[in-house]
Amino acid sequence: MIFSNYKKLSKKNLVELWNRKINLYSKQKEISKFLNLPAIITSEKDFEIIQYHDAKPNFITKNSITNDLVKINSNSNNSLKNKIILIENADPGFDWIFSKNPAGLITKYGGVASHMAIRCAELNLPAAIGCGDIIFNQLSNALKIILDCNEEIISILQNKNLNEFLEEQKVLKSLGYIK
Repeated sequence: MIFSNYKKLSKKNLVELWNRKINLYSKQKEISKFLNLPAIITSEKDFEIIQYHDAKPNFITKNSITNDLVKINSNSNNSLKNKIILIENADPGFDWIFSKNPAGLITKYGGVASHMAIRCAELNLPAAIGCGDIIFNQLSNALKIILDCNEEIISILQNKNLNEFLEEQKVLKSLGYIK
């Protein structure tokens, strides 16, 4: 039982103790939001200097499309018809997106043998699977893009808002200073 170690404490002292623990763990959680870990950990040194590996997306089909980009998560309610979908973790639980008739798909994680890569190949849906942190973050600010799977290029045509510090953010992120 969780309270077996605290039998000697009064109810008031126990409540105070647990409130202190809750506050401590809440602060630790807030601090951990600012920690940045590498995508691939191969040794203890990876915790000292964070290197971002250039991810090369796996392009599915040889099609090229130009369309609006919609970033979604598990509870998105956006219209996805004829849009290029940007999604972080496209696992089998996201198969529902194919019923919305998207024009294309871009994922942050995944490989050529991942579930979404196979589904896109089956449906002849242009996709860039596993584009990585840097490309995904750039696309998160995009409204309209070109997804050219034949040339293996993703080009941003229009951004939501102009970020004059985008290049500086990329450098700070690559050095592990920001998320």
